[in-house]
Amino acid sequence: MVSEDINEYSEYTYDDSGCSNEQTGFGFTTCNSARYNHALWVLYRLNSDFMINLSAPTCCQEWNVGDVLQHVATVSEMVFNVGLPYTDKSGFERKPELLHQAEREDYRDYPEYGANEIAKKVILRCMKQGPGRFRDMDFLESLIQTPFGEMTVDNFLGVIWVDTLTHAWDIADACNINHSIPQVMAEEAYKVLVPRERGLRGPGLFNPAVETTSQDAVDRFIAFTGRKSVRD
Repeated sequence: MVSEDINEYSEYTYDDSGCSNEQTGFGFTTCNSARYNHALWVLYRLNSDFMINLSAPTCCQEWNVGDVLQHVATVSEMVFNVGLPYTDKSGFERKPELLHQAEREDYRDYPEYGANEIAKKVILRCMKQGPGRFRDMDFLESLIQTPFGEMTVDNFLGVIWVDTLTHAWDIADACNINHSIPQVMAEEAYKVLVPRERGLRGPGLFNPAVETTSQDAVDRFIAFTGRKSVRD
């Protein structure tokens, strides 16, 4: 099933106030693709001080900040290559790509430092090249196998962005810095998760939801994921 928000005549953008389909001349073909790219931006714009706290423990069991950062980069690279190889109508074939392969070789003797540096570069490249990779309507409508079952590329983007947003909070919480997650984005993340709750709980997944009386959208979203601040 193709996402309802697909409109081949629109240019979707996403900022802290939500999704818009004004004719900007530059943007994304769908709100899902714009939303995913903004989730990367939310993480990337975290106060750079977190890079000196890579060993700080997070609420994710046995993961420190560097581990979370590398996980986000791994997922970002997976999304970067989702649905590939793919040949478009013009006959151009896009193939999967290992990002920053040369740098991986350069940092081979410094694995811990190198992994974190490469993670930052991977996330930035995925964010910068997002508009170009997610504008082909036929590609976005193509069916792929995902950890959540078979769905279109666009619908996959409409789910996987929540992982990036969640881990932006993890890093901010561990480093005691502002997460800068927009209220509207947290509300949307909550709505994505609720109907999928049955498959979200368990070992290696989310813990049981934490009770909260907060009216803050980020608090409600994070509580639903079963997270508690490392400072609680």
